[in-house]
Amino acid sequence: MLYAHALVILGNKADAEDAAEEAIYKLLVRRLPFRDDEHVKAWLIRVVINESFMMLRKRKKLSGDELTEENAGSVEFAYPEQSEIFDAVNCLDVKYRSVLLLYYCDNMSVYETAKKLGISKTAVTTRLQRARLLLKEELERRNFNG
Repeated sequence: MLYAHALVILGNKADAEDAAEEAIYKLLVRRLPFRDDEHVKAWLIRVVINESFMMLRKRKKLSGDELTEENAGSVEFAYPEQSEIFDAVNCLDVKYRSVLLLYYCDNMSVYETAKKLGISKTAVTTRLQRARLLLKEELERRNFNG
C-alpha cells in the first residue's frame, strides 16, 4: 500500500521503495503510541505521501525546475509490466491520481480522503468526478475495451 502511494506520486520504482522504507523507518522510531491499527495505517499513508512530495521537491530543486501541483503530475511512468489501466491512471495529474488511489485502492471514504489530503470533501468529490471523466477519455483514446 505504501509503495503504491509513493509510486503514483514519484513515478519511479526506486524512489517509491525509498519513500516506503522511510515511512516504515519513521514508524519504527516513533515513540508515541497509536490509538488503533487504523490510526497506524492513516499515519503511514500521510508519512509516505509527505516523504514522496519531499523527494519530488528535492528532484525538482536539483533539476532547477520549480515544483507545482501541475508539474508534479508530469512524472513519466515507463515500465512495461504496468497494465493499460495503470498507465492511463498515471497519465492523470497527481491531484486526480491521489484521490483515485485513496478512494478506490485504499477504500477510504470521501471524508477520510479529504482528511488525508488536507482538502475539503467537496474538492475530493470534484476531483473524483473529473478523474473518472479524464480516465474514461484516456482509455477511449487508447481504444481500450475492457
